[in-house]
Amino acid sequence: MLTNKNKKILLDNLLNSPEFEKSKRNQELLKYLVSKELNGINVKESTIAIEFYNKDANFNPGEDTIVRVGIASLRKKLDHYYLTEGRYDTVQICIPKGAYNVVFKSNKSRFKNIIKKSASRSKIFILITVIFFSIILYLFYENYSLRKKFHPLKTNNPVWNEFINAKKPNYLALGDYFFMYKPYKQYRLFIRDPRINSFDEYTKKNSIEQDLLPLEFSYLLPSVATQIIEIMPVLNMSDNPVKYLLSSEISSSDFNKNNVIYIGSYKSLYILEQLLPLFNLKIINDSIGYTLKRLDNDGNIIQSYELPRVFQDNYYTDYSYIGKIKGPGDNTIMIISGGDNIGITEAMKIVISKNFENLIQEYDTKIKYKSPFYFHMIIKTEGLKETGFNHEIVFFEKINSLNS
Repeated sequence: MLTNKNKKILLDNLLNSPEFEKSKRNQELLKYLVSKELNGINVKESTIAIEFYNKDANFNPGEDTIVRVGIASLRKKLDHYYLTEGRYDTVQICIPKGAYNVVFKSNKSRFKNIIKKSASRSKIFILITVIFFSIILYLFYENYSLRKKFHPLKTNNPVWNEFINAKKPNYLALGDYFFMYKPYKQYRLFIRDPRINSFDEYTKKNSIEQDLLPLEFSYLLPSVATQIIEIMPVLNMSDNPVKYLLSSEISSSDFNKNNVIYIGSYKSLYILEQLLPLFNLKIINDSIGYTLKRLDNDGNIIQSYELPRVFQDNYYTDYSYIGKIKGPGDNTIMIISGGDNIGITEAMKIVISKNFENLIQEYDTKIKYKSPFYFHMIIKTEGLKETGFNHEIVFFEKINSLNS
C-alpha cells in the first residue's frame, strides 16, 4: 500500500516532468486535488470552484463550466504523460471520468506486458543480430577464400614481383598539393601557387605574399584517390601490409628502407623529385607551364613533353610517366605519374593490366618480359577531364641497374 510520503514523491516527479513544468495552472490544480486525497477529503465540483477558482457561494455549475474544463484539461495532460514519458511508471495518478477526485492506480499489469513485449522484441533483435553477423562472417570467409584463389595478376608478374613477394614493407605515397590561405573576415581564402609545392618552398618564397599562411591540410587530386582502389587488389596479394603516406610527408629514409610506389602529379613529387635523374627525367616549371624532359645518360635533353595546365575543361593531351628502379637498399621504387587526372588514371590502367606485356611489345617486339624487370615509359593520353579516350606509348626503355 502506498504511503502519503510515496504519493508525494510520485506527485513531485510528475510535476517536474516536461509535460507539466510549463503548465503552472495544471500543476496547481493537481497539487490541490492530491492534497485533498492525502487528507481523505472527497471533493465536489462546487468545492473546487470555490476553493481553487475563488468562486462565491452562488456558483452554478450549470452556467459556469470552469471546473469541468479545468479537470478535462488536467485529465488529458495526465493521459498524455502516461502514454509517453511516464509509460513505464508502475503507479499512475488518475482522475476517473465523471469524477473529480484523484486516485493512485497500480500499473503493474501494463508494465509486465511492456516487459514481456520488450523481452520478446529483444529476443527477436538478438536472433536477427546473430543471423546478420553469421552472414557477415560467412561472406568474410568466402571473400578471404576467394582472394586467396583469385589474383588480378600472377604472383610472379615481372612488373609487380618485388611488391607482391616483398621482403620490404610496401609504402604507397600519394601525391598531395601544398595549399596556402589568406584570412578574410571570418573566412579563409584557399590559394594554390604552383611555384610553392612544400613548406620549405613556402618559407623561401613567401616574401612574395607575406600575408599567405600555410594550410594545415593538403589536397589530393580525384584521380589519386580513385587509383588507390585500382592498385590495392595487386598490393593485397602480398603478405606484407601496405602503409599509406602523403608525398609531402615522405622522408629520404622511407624510400631507402622500403618499397615505395608513388601515385600522383609531377607537381606533388616533393622529395621524390630528387630521384628523377635516376630515371633520366626532369620537370621544368617556367612561364609557359610544366614540361616533362627526357634526358640521355649525359643529362642532355632528348625530348620535351608539354604538360596540361591546371583546370583543363577542354579536350587535351597529357603525358604519363611510369618508372620502376631498384633502390639503394635492395628495395624497389615505382613512380606512376601524370600532368593531370587523365594521365594518372591511364598510367594506372596500363601498369596493372594483364595485357601489359602485349602493350609494350607492340612498341618494341625485342623487349624480354621477365624478372627482374626495371623500366621507364611515357604514355601520351588524350581525353576530357578525368576520362582518357585513347593512349599511345611514345617511349619505353628497360633499365638494367640503379645507375642506368
